[in-house]
Amino acid sequence: MIPLVFALVLAQDKIVFEGKVLNSLTGEPLKKAEVILDEGNTRYAVTSGSEGKFRFEGIEPGEYHSEVKRQGFVPNDEEPWVTFAPGEQIKDVVIKLTPQAIIAGHVVDEDGDPVPGLSVYAARTIHVNGRAIVLGTQGTITDIEGYFVAGELDAGRYYLSAEPTRHYGGPKPAKPGHPGREDDFIRVDDPIPRDVTPGAALRNIELHIRKSAVFRIRGRISNPRNDSAPIELLPADGVSTVNLPRASPHNGAFELEGIPPGSYVLSVPTYTTPEQRAANTPMFCRVPVTVADHDIDGAVREVLLDLRQFLRRDQARGLRDVDRKAAKPLGEGPGVLPRQ
Repeated sequence: MIPLVFALVLAQDKIVFEGKVLNSLTGEPLKKAEVILDEGNTRYAVTSGSEGKFRFEGIEPGEYHSEVKRQGFVPNDEEPWVTFAPGEQIKDVVIKLTPQAIIAGHVVDEDGDPVPGLSVYAARTIHVNGRAIVLGTQGTITDIEGYFVAGELDAGRYYLSAEPTRHYGGPKPAKPGHPGREDDFIRVDDPIPRDVTPGAALRNIELHIRKSAVFRIRGRISNPRNDSAPIELLPADGVSTVNLPRASPHNGAFELEGIPPGSYVLSVPTYTTPEQRAANTPMFCRVPVTVADHDIDGAVREVLLDLRQFLRRDQARGLRDVDRKAAKPLGEGPGVLPRQ
């Protein structure tokens, strides 16, 4: 009798989570969909059967991040958190996956030759009050024939861009020869919006990329608090870009390479570490800088991001409205701020 009672208690405390996975367009059950529950220290995963059904048994109580994915479909994490109480049984759950849209094509240079090894980005974009807002981005790399496929795309309007793959890091030794004279491929933005519907496939897209003289921006943060604060190079016109040039300072020094001529803003974003968020102390600075026909390098043209005056001002204003006028370039070189 006692073993039977104990078994009944165990059965009552056992957590059950079951349901089925369907194609959102056709309503057909999806086989081989992976359903994942991840609590951080514990992870459960099952695969749906021929009728799209899945079942979890014996899950530990707690809060789990859920995700459902299958090849050829957009992953579903619209309701990412599920909480299970001891003995709870959740049944007849219906999860719908949307067939992925894809955008595919080639990237070619000025001569029509394919360019391998480039980063291609598809940015899902909406316009609010005349301003473009990027909702999400998918990236891929061109293969040896310059071919790219951007998959797992939601329905929406996409803008494409192509550029050399960036490798972030600290300062590197200067290249031999004349600095700034090396031509390299530079970012190109496709001005044509690409509208895709669920499950659609846009193929034979052709992106054209060109070479230009590229230059280097090398400088130093005059009072680095840590080396975890990234340096970002933003377009001065405010148009958002996907793959921002970025560098991680080393002992306050940083270097950005492969920069084509243009007007930019060197930026240290606010609250770059969890510790700064907790202490309510932002790291913030925006310094205009123009790249013309030479590297920005050396002592005279050293770019100094003096964070102290911005930090004091932010704290005095209760982290309101940073005075952007104070970020105007001063001194002899572009983007130079005086030491304090």
